Amino acid sequence: GSRKWDRPLRKRVSHLLCSSVPVETKSPKVRLLPPALEETKHSHTATLECVLSGFYPDLINVTWEKDGAPISSTTSATPTALEQGRTFSASHFLTVSSEDWKKGSVFGCTVSHPPSNTSISREVKSFQGTVLGFTLMITSLTRHKIEPGKFSTEGQALQCVSE
Repeated sequence: GSRKWDRPLRKRVSHLLCSSVPVETKSPKVRLLPPALEETKHSHTATLECVLSGFYPDLINVTWEKDGAPISSTTSATPTALEQGRTFSASHFLTVSSEDWKKGSVFGCTVSHPPSNTSISREVKSFQGTVLGFTLMITSLTRHKIEPGKFSTEGQALQCVSE
């Protein structure tokens, strides 16, 4: 007699109809926050926070500088979060000695977001007990222009419905 497992397995598969839906690329908003005064007064460290928000898609690169030179001593980051507006946010941290912070070194975070061809730098320094924040070097390189009916492979989502 024939055995059940010898029979070909037939499964009903519904077909999926998929269409490309352009997804709007959004460059990040970047804020660089100085260390909390309490931290620099009562500990030997100073933690700077680079806050990124409003970017899409989730492809981001953050680098830190001290007086214009790259620094990576003690860096950390929160996991990237998906916000309600369908954009992403994250915080990146740099911890330095409170001595380095107090002596007036300039610290910066540079955020690059390849999908929007954007690079944004923010800098901050301590100056005689006050904080000076200076901003803004936004370089936006070429953005993709998409003609109606033509799609680039970047910045797309697939929208699928079962047939």
